[in-house]
Amino acid sequence: MLSSTYDATAAIGLIKVQGLLTVEEAERCLAAIRDLAGRSRDQSGVGRVLLDASDSGVQLGTIATPYDVRDLLSGERDRLAIITSGALQTLQTRRVLSDARVETFAAEDDALQWLRRP
Repeated sequence: MLSSTYDATAAIGLIKVQGLLTVEEAERCLAAIRDLAGRSRDQSGVGRVLLDASDSGVQLGTIATPYDVRDLLSGERDRLAIITSGALQTLQTRRVLSDARVETFAAEDDALQWLRRP
């Protein structure tokens, strides 16, 4: 399951994923990251997206293939913060989305603080 919203006050895109994703849901998630980062960048000059994957766990191999983050975050200052549920999911996420503009967190407060930094 996937849901996304945009917080215009904070200029941050918010995505929540739950459970194992299908290929179609994973593609929708990537599209949402791209779209929300663009919307945030248009508003604030920096694309900021928070992906809460803490209820999704480790994904299947068909979903967890390395992805070129440049297709998601086109601005050099854009950021994607991902909340994970544990060590295995964190390792998988770092392998799939390996880029200095992507960081994993255990807590939403830490993720938002990182996204908001100048």
